[in-house]
Order: sequence, then C-alpha cells, then structure tokens
Amino acid sequence: MRSTFNSSKQIVLLLPLLLLSMLAAPASGGVFEGNGEIGFDVGWVDLDGGDYGDESRSSIRGGYHFSDLFQLEGQLVGIGSGGPDGVEALGGIFANAVFNWHPNETVVPYVLVGLGAVEMESFPFYHCHGQHGSSCHHGHHGHHGHHGYHEDYEASGAVQVGVGSRFFFGRGRTAVRLEASMMAFEDDFDRDRELLSLSVGLTWRLGRYRGPTVKAAGGTS
Repeated sequence: MRSTFNSSKQIVLLLPLLLLSMLAAPASGGVFEGNGEIGFDVGWVDLDGGDYGDESRSSIRGGYHFSDLFQLEGQLVGIGSGGPDGVEALGGIFANAVFNWHPNETVVPYVLVGLGAVEMESFPFYHCHGQHGSSCHHGHHGHHGHHGYHEDYEASGAVQVGVGSRFFFGRGRTAVRLEASMMAFEDDFDRDRELLSLSVGLTWRLGRYRGPTVKAAGGTS
C-alpha cells in the first residue's frame, strides 16, 4: 500500500501543471469521444459498521473516452479510519469501465464497474507508563481480539460498482462530480468486506471540445 500512496503523491504534484495547461485553451461543456479526463474526490465511507470514527476516503482518477458512451479509467483510492487505539488504512488501485449518458452538455451521468486490488495496514498507538516512558505497549490489539497488529501487506483482489454524475460549470471544462459506490473484497482474515462510499470532487476535461459523434434524428452530421 505504501507504493500506492507514493504514486498518489506524485500525481498530486503534477496536477498544478495540468491545470495551467487547461486554462490556456478555449473550452466548451461536456466530455465526448477523444477527450481525456483527470480529477480527484473526497468523501465518507461506511466501514461495515465498525467502531472506528473519522472514516474518510480520497481518490485520484484519470481516463480516456473511447466513445461518447464508453470511458476506460484508472483510479487510486485511499481510505483511513482512526480509532482510540490506532489507525487503519486501505489503499487500492482500480481499472474502471465507465458508461456515460449525455442528456445535455453540462450534466453527464454515468455508471461504472471496476476491477482492482487493495491492501490494508494497521498503525497502533504506543502508550508509555512510568518515568521516562520505561514501560510501553501497543494500544492496538489487532482485528477483533487478535493480539498484535497485522504486518502482512499482501494485496487482495477487489471489485467496485458506482453511479454518479458530472455537473459542468463556468467555461465548461471543469465539473463537480458526485458519486456513490460500493467496494467489495476479502480482508486479511478471509472475511468478505463491502464498503459503501459517498464522495464529491472535481474533474477536468483534457483535450479540445469535440461534441457528440451521434447527432439527433433529422440533424446534420
């Protein structure tokens, strides 16, 4: 998972350069065949009813629209949950098939199906007692009563499904993205996990405005 988070940091450093290049070009609303797309989102996660608080989710994503309907997207996901004894974190990487609709050029709803891999880590807090911290112990006893904490970072296969919409504004190159998604995988104790996420973010079209490739009946091509 460390490698996943390191890749996320590198992509974040490139975002200002991408934004500068976008501002220099004219724009119209929407995303269509031949356009690229890059964005990020943050949100809330339901961690299977766990007793941890501060459940948060962040994502960096980018893809290419092969047609007005179909987009292939890569996505890096990070989920963190802080509790009284430590922090649990999950990192994932997904390839998503995204199917877009175009009721108009400013609202682009979609559904997605993704395949990928996730890794989980636990970071326990240390509690020290006595003078000069002579006696210290882990504040975390592992998952569901298992002593110690898990240090095996083996990846697990995962799938996700989602539904959302982009709402373009301003000059039309930038959109607010709202999404609800479900991620399913098997954790380190062979338990099936299903995580519901609600997120909001921004996305930017890469490339010039092209317009729809299929015109309405009676229109000109």
